[in-house]
Amino acid sequence: VYDSVDTTILRADPLLHRQLESLQRTGGIQWWLASNSPRHFVDRVLTALGVSPSLFRIVCPSRANQWVNKPDAAYYELLPKGNACFFDDSLANCEAGRRAGLASVHVAQADDVMTLVAHELEVVPSSWKLPKIDYMLEKG
Repeated sequence: VYDSVDTTILRADPLLHRQLESLQRTGGIQWWLASNSPRHFVDRVLTALGVSPSLFRIVCPSRANQWVNKPDAAYYELLPKGNACFFDDSLANCEAGRRAGLASVHVAQADDVMTLVAHELEVVPSSWKLPKIDYMLEKG
């Protein structure tokens, strides 16, 4: 079923890629991506968004982890604890993350994920310091 999903409707976002890369490089951030989708699909979506899968440690259901999915408690054992924050669009997944000891942020459909990340990390992305016209050009 995942092979039939049309990812051409997704728009590449070079600014998102640069923000993620910059925070990783200058802030020492290790990005993890936790998905219930198979790895090959996650890679397709990231590539369609113009974001390199190599920026992330990606956790997906697999034979190696007995095909465990969120919100199963065993799934959260695969994720880092401590100085980490879990973002998800499912409230049930966030609640399960909290029970597993992860700081969790529910991402509503209208939320800008990078704004939520910046808030949690207490950083101001360099793109926010650009004049509006430059920001719009960077955003594409």
